[in-house]
Amino acid sequence: MKRLIQLLLLGILLISCSKKESEILRVSTVISNKTVTQDEPLRFTFSKAVVPVESVSVWMNTPFVRFTPEIAGKFIWQDTSTLLFSPDEPLKGDTRYEAKLNTALLLQYSGMKSFEGDDNFGFATESFRLASAEFFYDRLGEQRKVGIKANLECTYSVNPEDVSKYLKLKIDNEL
Repeated sequence: MKRLIQLLLLGILLISCSKKESEILRVSTVISNKTVTQDEPLRFTFSKAVVPVESVSVWMNTPFVRFTPEIAGKFIWQDTSTLLFSPDEPLKGDTRYEAKLNTALLLQYSGMKSFEGDDNFGFATESFRLASAEFFYDRLGEQRKVGIKANLECTYSVNPEDVSKYLKLKIDNEL
């Protein structure tokens, strides 16, 4: 009987020493290993409310997430547990980014005692590729000559002069 009481007390002690689920903050949804568009906001959803209702829909410069390479922008809480990051300008194309949640700051804001889960993740913008091409005949300047022109749509903005040096046009197998 004494042994049973000791085991029972040990079990109660272990349960009381373990972290309470209500005191743990986790990231529920992150953009890890995704390909994002250059102008979409980055969304982070947490398992618990992090900020009070008064902080929702307020733009902040607070560094909740650190990006490498650095991305200028602002944070806004969509609701008490969903954080959005809006870049100041479109992200660089064909670029891999690393991000680290500022867990100490998130715990401070949320009042939780600990953070569980991965606080590092990566994402990328789409690789460069030609999305579509449209060719047509048109007059060349004020001359009476007709030439071929093209509208090229790429996955991100590029300088046309930079692209033109890589293009070769063949008509009937002739350059």
